[in-house]
Amino acid sequence: MASRQLKKKLSLLVTDYLPLTTDHSHMSPSDTVHILNRVLAVLCKSFPQYLMYSRPYIPHSRQGVLDTLKEIANDQTMLAERISQLVFDAGGLSQLGAFPMEFTDTHDLNVNHLLREAIRYQREEIGTLQACRDELALAPTARALVEEVVGMAKGHLESLEELPSNGHAKQSAVVS
Repeated sequence: MASRQLKKKLSLLVTDYLPLTTDHSHMSPSDTVHILNRVLAVLCKSFPQYLMYSRPYIPHSRQGVLDTLKEIANDQTMLAERISQLVFDAGGLSQLGAFPMEFTDTHDLNVNHLLREAIRYQREEIGTLQACRDELALAPTARALVEEVVGMAKGHLESLEELPSNGHAKQSAVVS
């Protein structure tokens, strides 16, 4: 009799870890929430967001760099609110994470180095966002929103790359 009860308990434990269905035509809400929270962390804990809190010294002559970083942070905040709503609608809680510790090494860097770092981090974030988008193949609403985030991130990278790295206007190479 004890053997039968033990088998029943083991059977219940094993089935707790097995999927209830073999239907792979959609994602579970918890998987979607997990991926969306990764996107949310990228948006809310990005280098431009960090710089808005740390207030690095940027000379008045380079105010364009700070203005661009502020615009990027504002765009990220706007999309983070939409991602948070999607997480909530899926029954989850938004988890923002923390700023990477390596950002603290940038406090005393000049504006040119900050700009190079912003470009480097933006490229990394695009890769992360694209991977999240691809993981959401079976969650079309979430995927569409993350696709918008990827597009925005690429536009931000272009904006950063267009800023002069030394305070002088970039020379455009025009072929006659």
